[in-house]
Amino acid sequence: MAHFNPMRIPCRWVDGYTLDYHTISSVYLGDDELGNPQFDTKRSEVGEFLYRLMYRSDLTAVARMPWTSHRCRAEGYCSSTTCSGPARR
Repeated sequence: MAHFNPMRIPCRWVDGYTLDYHTISSVYLGDDELGNPQFDTKRSEVGEFLYRLMYRSDLTAVARMPWTSHRCRAEGYCSSTTCSGPARR
């Protein structure tokens, strides 16, 4: 079962909610041998699903996200279709 921390977000729409923050913390570790910056990034569980889907093309993460959004609505955190993905801090 995916853990999430639903919260209301200010927006121009009637109502806006997010399931959780995307990134909890990110620490710069230095550059790799090719000069690319490296980070130690901690993500929320929902943020990790979204990251795996968007940046690793891991389709197994898709199966968890709609269920989590449905649970958010069922528990009364969000109205019908207002649930979105994780928020950025």
